[in-house]
Amino acid sequence: MSSYTKNIYLEIAGLINKNTPAALAVIVSAKGSTPRHIGAKMLVFADGGIIGTIGGAILEKMVIDAAKEILRSGLAKKLTFQLHEHESPPEKIPTGMLCGGEVEVFIEPIAIQPIVHIIGAGHVAKPTAELAAKCGFRTFIYDARPEMASKERFPAADKLLVGEIAALLKDIEITANDFIVIVSPDHPTDFTALTHLLKKDCRYLGVICSKKKWKTFRRELSDLGFAAEQIDRVHAPIGLDIASETPEEIAVSIVAELIKVRNLEKSH
Repeated sequence: MSSYTKNIYLEIAGLINKNTPAALAVIVSAKGSTPRHIGAKMLVFADGGIIGTIGGAILEKMVIDAAKEILRSGLAKKLTFQLHEHESPPEKIPTGMLCGGEVEVFIEPIAIQPIVHIIGAGHVAKPTAELAAKCGFRTFIYDARPEMASKERFPAADKLLVGEIAALLKDIEITANDFIVIVSPDHPTDFTALTHLLKKDCRYLGVICSKKKWKTFRRELSDLGFAAEQIDRVHAPIGLDIASETPEEIAVSIVAELIKVRNLEKSH
């Protein structure tokens, strides 16, 4: 193994430890004249930054753009690029380059654990966090009560944030791959959380409530100026309908819905 390849793998190991998203692009086939050959690797980050190279020029830009989209979808792809000016069949991507060859590039997202932000640390939050952690999610817990959002109650939590919910959510960092579960101890806190989090681009946003409570929330959110399209993103009542009653059963329904959303795109 070359030192170049070792360095790429060391970078990947570091990214996994830090839970930093990136995509790995590898040339898996090369025909004719190409700037780089089989095994050339490049890491691509969400902002378009790279480590390594697969050959530069327009080919590299096109692979970076494809990798950024793959980071959003979570779906690996193999793409074929033609490095000449001849007409390309539909399954191959023209580059306009004059090298004369052709390369296949396999691009895959580096596996990271999605984060579920659990707003509230009460009876439903505890089993939800425990089950979510077992199912491959990192868990961040938010609550105003230090005795509830404690390491004793949430030993597997990746982060515990204690303070007034409105203050905690004011500067909350949410990515497009994050999940949000609102299970706070009272209706006003649920609503406050919604007004902050509906403005965020996330993978999933759900709130524990009855159908009647959600009807009231919808009207109040609309009165505040939120568009119907924004409000429709919310999973409410939260969780899959399995006629759950106990906190543990509700947790199962919530985490099942998280898993469904997480895996849905990968199943198509």
